[in-house]
Amino acid sequence: MLRNLIATMAFTAGLGSAAMIHDYQFNGNLNDQLGGPALTSLGGTLTASTYDFERGQGLALYSALPNPGHYTIAMNFSFSEIFVYDRILEFKNLQSDYGFYSLRGMPTFYPGYLVQRELFLQDQMNEFVVTRDGSNAHVSAYLNGELLISFNDVLGYTVFTGPGGVIHFFQDEIDG
Repeated sequence: MLRNLIATMAFTAGLGSAAMIHDYQFNGNLNDQLGGPALTSLGGTLTASTYDFERGQGLALYSALPNPGHYTIAMNFSFSEIFVYDRILEFKNLQSDYGFYSLRGMPTFYPGYLVQRELFLQDQMNEFVVTRDGSNAHVSAYLNGELLISFNDVLGYTVFTGPGGVIHFFQDEIDG
């Protein structure tokens, strides 16, 4: 059964009005419209305007950020099914549980932050934005324009520390 659908992704090397450095429109390919690195498919099907995939599949992006601790990532996606845990964004090369999730439809950052409302609904397109200010380690996560999670990441949970600053989307850690 179809798991997720991604319609667009965009990245900036900073916060707020910083210039966009990557733009993925999923228009028949996984290429960056601005000439940067292409996304890597981890299973799934690319259509004319989306990337569809099953549980355990997703995307990876290598060497995309000039500073893996200072960024804004914006993506539009939907869940075709809501499970107990659905990882959205992973920071540690699939070697830890740290990351943004949907926990039964509730936005979550593990460890420690849970929004006590079911905001991810089945088959509803969402805009999810994560920012991290490398100068003070402040992280903010927004869903459809609403600030949901905000914290100081002094331990570096949200710094992309894998080889090449790899970013994993919708992939859980290797150990399960």
